[in-house]
Amino acid sequence: MDTLDNILERKKTRKLDLLKIDTEGCELFVLRGAAACLRRFRPLVICEMHAPNTAQFGYHPSAVTEFMAGLGYEQTTISKNDALFSAGAPLPATKPCNTSVDNGVCHACA
Repeated sequence: MDTLDNILERKKTRKLDLLKIDTEGCELFVLRGAAACLRRFRPLVICEMHAPNTAQFGYHPSAVTEFMAGLGYEQTTISKNDALFSAGAPLPATKPCNTSVDNGVCHACA
């Protein structure tokens, strides 16, 4: 398993406009693994947030909202289980997270 941050770094990605996430409850883990690219590129993010799915992984959809708010994103509900997150200008660069990951959870970011 790898993070989106690592993949985009290896591919030397220079632009990211939109990120759509529907991982049946693992959305928070995907976002945590994309924190650097979210800070750098400030893409629009469409994300499923369905409580029965997230509960299987031990969190409530509000954790996604809180995580994204911490990155300066605002949420707009676009359907019963989907949200659009948008942000302003890029945030200052931070050191990429290279911490070990267990079951998709970064120990430093959790």
